[in-house]
Amino acid sequence: MLISCHTKYVVKRFGEYEGIKILRDAGFDAIDFNMNGYAYDAPLYKGPIKDFISFYQNLRAYCEKIGIKVGQAHAVDPTYRQDPQTDQAIFETLVRNIQAASLLECPYIVIHPNIPPAYKYDYFRAETKEINLDFYGRLLPYLKQYGVIGLVENMFNWDEKKGAICPTVCSYGWELKEYADMIDSKWFGVCLDIGHANLTPDPAVHMIEVLGSRIKALHVHDNNGVSDQHLCPYLGTTDWDAVTAALSAIKYSGTFNLESDKTVYANRMFELSPVETVKQMYRVAAELSEKIKY
Repeated sequence: MLISCHTKYVVKRFGEYEGIKILRDAGFDAIDFNMNGYAYDAPLYKGPIKDFISFYQNLRAYCEKIGIKVGQAHAVDPTYRQDPQTDQAIFETLVRNIQAASLLECPYIVIHPNIPPAYKYDYFRAETKEINLDFYGRLLPYLKQYGVIGLVENMFNWDEKKGAICPTVCSYGWELKEYADMIDSKWFGVCLDIGHANLTPDPAVHMIEVLGSRIKALHVHDNNGVSDQHLCPYLGTTDWDAVTAALSAIKYSGTFNLESDKTVYANRMFELSPVETVKQMYRVAAELSEKIKY
């Protein structure tokens, strides 16, 4: 199993090439390339198409040169702003993100569902489903064109009255399953975010059991069950033995991908010794991935 890490903050700090090399030098076999590290209206996405293509072709060549794979990618987010003009601009960037994944020879791209502010708990569920089936349906031809599989991620919303995280679009395994199957089971799958599952009513272990082979990618991070902290595994309340056992039971074969940025990149030690600090994350991920056996 390839051990992977997302690129958002290391690239923000060191740039694409040096940042990815730091991950490779720390031991990671693959990356989750964060296209959401750039604004939806950034020059990279809205500038000349030849510059866009050149950027991703060169990045792909560099990854191949240093020996690291692009196992998955993450499209811009949020995908829904409730303003038709902005939403159309975001959609156009998502199409470019799909093309970019193809240029990187990346098989999967995570595309967040549209999250209307009204969808909290069970309210506005049916209306949101209509919005998202239209949204993902419009993206489907581009996924087919570029040969990339789109992944829906489990999400959460915010309850202002309670001052707490609450369930929303795809916070439950059954809803994620429904979305992937209703859109197109060949061109859509699921990215299970372990940290998000620890914040919402449907635990990661149960979601894994419900979703099975639909899970194509992971966002691996931990938290205290209250805040989306993006901690390294074992620093929060997630039962990692149970999670890896569940992944073993479904024979998960994708990358083991960390999204544990806040553990390391906000750490002063990262500034002093980035490779050695990132290695700490790699060691934890490698240990956990070895528990996924079948």
